[in-house]
Amino acid sequence: MGESERGEWITFHDEDEDNEGSVAAAEKPAKASGSPRTAQTQPAPARVVSTLLPAPSPVPQHQAWTPPAPRTALGDNTLLLEAINNEGGFIEGWVKDRSALSDAPQVFHAFTAFALLSTAAGNRYEWPARGKTNYPNQFYVLIGPSGIRKSTAVNQGGDLLEEVIPDSILPSSFSRESFDDALEHNPAGILIFSEFSEFLRKAKTKDYLAGIIDIMTDLYDNPGRRKINFRRRSFTIKKPAPSILAATTPDRLEEVIDRSLLIGGFIPRFLVAVAMEPGPKVPLNVTTTWSTGTLAQALKDIAANKGQVNFSAVPLLIDSFEQRYMADLNARGRNSDLDGMYNRVETQVMRIATLFMLSRTHGTNLIVTDEDVLRASKVIDYSHGQMEAIPFAFTPTARALRCLEDMIKAKPGITRRTVLQDTKWRVDYLKPLFETLAARGYRQTTGKAGGQEQVRYWPQ
Repeated sequence: MGESERGEWITFHDEDEDNEGSVAAAEKPAKASGSPRTAQTQPAPARVVSTLLPAPSPVPQHQAWTPPAPRTALGDNTLLLEAINNEGGFIEGWVKDRSALSDAPQVFHAFTAFALLSTAAGNRYEWPARGKTNYPNQFYVLIGPSGIRKSTAVNQGGDLLEEVIPDSILPSSFSRESFDDALEHNPAGILIFSEFSEFLRKAKTKDYLAGIIDIMTDLYDNPGRRKINFRRRSFTIKKPAPSILAATTPDRLEEVIDRSLLIGGFIPRFLVAVAMEPGPKVPLNVTTTWSTGTLAQALKDIAANKGQVNFSAVPLLIDSFEQRYMADLNARGRNSDLDGMYNRVETQVMRIATLFMLSRTHGTNLIVTDEDVLRASKVIDYSHGQMEAIPFAFTPTARALRCLEDMIKAKPGITRRTVLQDTKWRVDYLKPLFETLAARGYRQTTGKAGGQEQVRYWPQ
């Protein structure tokens, strides 16, 4: 049962009418501009044109966008690794430095780097869009089987924050009262969970965590300020920009996730990194001079600065990406349970593009470039593809397919008779599963043994 269904004693009050984090009327984009990102409170710089795109035409139009590769399987991290390859800043430096210390997947190190930057930036870096002030906070979750070093990646990030920005870490073992106190004094902190599924289970069943999912879901969107009434206490959160870094296994997530967490919008707000085996899938071919010391100093520099992020050089590129994303989504069909994700494409691209900008400049130059947006778009394409795959991967049919794949890989050339005997499944149930595996590249051969036809299956 979700939070709202349990009727906990929690209410939200929008105070944007006196919101010190909101955009003044003069700063709001004019309707005639055609883009919510063209209004800036600082002079716009000269247009930055990426060598990856054709020169802009004198006729107003969207810049060209190359369609992405087809949606990939759960755990295929090629697109994300492309996004950080040759990045040359804090993100790539963190991935390389941490990869030398553990065999956690590089995608886990990359998402930890994003979480570190989101936390260091907090609500100190902002931009106006859609009539309100926005910040680069974000929710991240690492998903993979046991023993793949998920907790290692998360804990390494937490250790650096403890050293550099200790006040940024919100308590992860708490009562509602202690959490409210921490959030009131640090509205842009980060929650870190080495086992996300356990947090979800407690948040759904324990009275002492009543309403916490509702709060985090609401504050993710930077409402400016929120007045929260919980039991006998009332307090106001100003300029909220909380982040989350969490890890879990597919099996444990399957045990606790339900449709209320999807349609309520909490899970769809997360960016997801999935890996099924340790170590790098695609090597990063650029050496860096980053070390733990230089990474710590870069994070300190970002946390010490603040300012207005400038998107004036890239609004057409962001619009182009969003149009391509929605056209692709409409062609494939959308999962209505994930509308909370689809509706935040622009927001998440702008947040991750800001992190790529901060990764390079350490908070001293706040102009987002084409390259920042291009890299961010790959991160969003990757994460949303993984998120779409997760509900499917938890269906009985998907589990049966994984079982068949494991059997074929363990015994190449396994016969259909053996599969039927070992699984106790009916022939009519197996037929579409084998057709699916054939479409994925698994081979089928037919021969005779003992005068009887024998069908065998082979790995890709």
